[in-house]
Amino acid sequence: PEPEPEPEPEPELEPEPEPEFKKEMYNALDLNQLKERFLSAKLYRERKALITEYDKYVKVDLILHTVENTLAVGLMEDFLGGRTICGKVEGFDDLLAIRCPKSLNELIDNSKRGDLIELDAILSDYNIARKLFIFDTK
Repeated sequence: PEPEPEPEPEPELEPEPEPEFKKEMYNALDLNQLKERFLSAKLYRERKALITEYDKYVKVDLILHTVENTLAVGLMEDFLGGRTICGKVEGFDDLLAIRCPKSLNELIDNSKRGDLIELDAILSDYNIARKLFIFDTK
């Protein structure tokens, strides 16, 4: 009888490389275009409809200007006692506000004006009087 040929060893699979972080992985916002759309929306319901189009979290790199206690009626409980940070992002001249849960207070309270704060946030509101986008973070 012929000897059975030895089975060839299966090649080891190389692990797939981890995807590099790229802003394209997020639903990036063109804030200038978004502002134009909000300014052309005359009615509150039109602005609310625009907000629903932006239902994904985006990476926001905010240069901190001010920190305020979050004050608003009807907010989720996570935001009560939290902070709202205001600042600018590259390529957009207006301030943005990001409401942060109480769990981030220590991080925010230890930050100072001019610090870069990186957060994932979702568009929540637009204050037409202040021309201010308001985001919420986790």
